[in-house]
Amino acid sequence: MSFASYAQATRNADGATNAFVGPFMGIYSAIYSPTTASTAVQTDLSTIKTDAGTLKSDLKALSSTDRATFRADQKAIATAIKALASTLAPLKKTLISDVKTWQKTLVADKLAIRKDKNDATALADDQTQLSKDQASAYAAIVTDQKAITDAINNNADVTTAKAKLASDLPTIAADQTKLESDYSQLQKDVQAQLDAASSSSSSSTTSSAA
Repeated sequence: MSFASYAQATRNADGATNAFVGPFMGIYSAIYSPTTASTAVQTDLSTIKTDAGTLKSDLKALSSTDRATFRADQKAIATAIKALASTLAPLKKTLISDVKTWQKTLVADKLAIRKDKNDATALADDQTQLSKDQASAYAAIVTDQKAITDAINNNADVTTAKAKLASDLPTIAADQTKLESDYSQLQKDVQAQLDAASSSSSSSTTSSAA
């Protein structure tokens, strides 16, 4: 199953999970280039799709009163996050800068591969470098995003607003929490696949050189 197709399928499943989901989805096209995901990643993506569907269904099933409550609680969460603008601005700036830097690096790696396609030794070195850079890029950007989500989730006003949602609509809050956990596991498994590819590529290059 294509990694990108699941990513697209889950992108618009819910706009109310938290600030984590949107930026994370953008990592797929920017950094994660393999067209086929590992078994673990495929499982994660399938779980996300299922859980996003559950949240969508639960939201649809809300009464008009509960929908109004949901909108009010979500607005309170959004307001609390908006109040963190000055705190989040430098963190977002770092994320954007790192994304641009790594994108340039990966483009350069891929251009090198194209340039050396007829030189087996150079091509192997280029592919190894790309694998290493993909793994490093993903780790760096996930770290940047974690700094943003930590700043949001550790804020007292955000915590209070989310607690009210959990009290008012526990099923919806539980669905959102489950999705957040799903995405966290996906991050770990994507990183594991990238690290494994990098390690395998490095080993192959070393063996060839010997």
